[in-house]
Amino acid sequence: MEGKVALVTGGATGIGKAICIQLCHNRCKVAVCDMNEEVGRQTVKELNSQGGEAIFIKVDVTKSEEVQNMVKSVIDKFGRIDYAVNNAGVGGSLSKTENYSESLFDNIMDINLKGVFLCLKYQLKQMVAQGGKGCSIVNTSSISGLSAYRMNSPYSASKFGVVGLTKSTAIEYARMGIRVNCVCPTFTQTAMLPDDKKLQENLIERVPLHRLGTPDDVANAVMFLLSEQSSFITGVALPLCGGLSAL
Repeated sequence: MEGKVALVTGGATGIGKAICIQLCHNRCKVAVCDMNEEVGRQTVKELNSQGGEAIFIKVDVTKSEEVQNMVKSVIDKFGRIDYAVNNAGVGGSLSKTENYSESLFDNIMDINLKGVFLCLKYQLKQMVAQGGKGCSIVNTSSISGLSAYRMNSPYSASKFGVVGLTKSTAIEYARMGIRVNCVCPTFTQTAMLPDDKKLQENLIERVPLHRLGTPDDVANAVMFLLSEQSSFITGVALPLCGGLSAL
C-alpha cells in the first residue's frame, strides 16, 4: 500500500480517524475529509507528527459542489486517488417511526445515503479516468443495514441503501478493475454511542463475543478490503458485529 493515495470522509474522529492512522502507518498519502475543520486539522497534525503524509479538506458530503472540490483537491495535491473510504455519517434518534420528524429523516438520508452516492459518483469518475485497475472503495454501512432494528427506521433505511449502492457500483465497475465493498459495524465505541453505562452493558449482553466494537476493529477490516489481500472481493457487505449476524 506504500505510496497509494487515500481519501477518507468523516476522517477527523472515531472510526474515520482510526482508518487514517492505519493508512499512514502503511505509508499511504491521506486526505482527511470532514465537516469539523478544527478537529480535522488537529488529526492531520497528529498524523504528520508521527511520520505520515496527510492533508485536511473540509467537506459537506451532502453538497455536490463540495464533493467535486474534495476530489479535485486530492488530485491537485497527490495526482490520483487509489483508495476511498466513504465513512461520514450520523446516527439519528431512538424513536418510533410515527414520532420521527421529517426534517431528521431528511438529514439522515442526505448525509448517510446521498453523501455516499455523491462521493462514489465523483470518486469513480476519477478512478475511471486513471484507468481503474487497482482502485478500491469501502463504504461504511451498519449491521442495521443488514438486519432490521427497532426505534431508528430512517437510520436503518439509509444504511440498507448504502449496501445497495455498494453492490450495484461493484458490479458496474468490476470489469474496470475497481472494487467496491462496505463494512457493517455493530455497536462501536465512538462519540455516536450514547454515554449510558446501563445501555452499553445491555448492548454487550446481546453480542456473542461479549464486547463492543472498537474503531480499530473497523479500521482493520477496511484496510483488508482496500488492500490487494482482498483482490478477489467486491460487492461484499462485511458484518463487523461480534457474532450478532449469526443469531
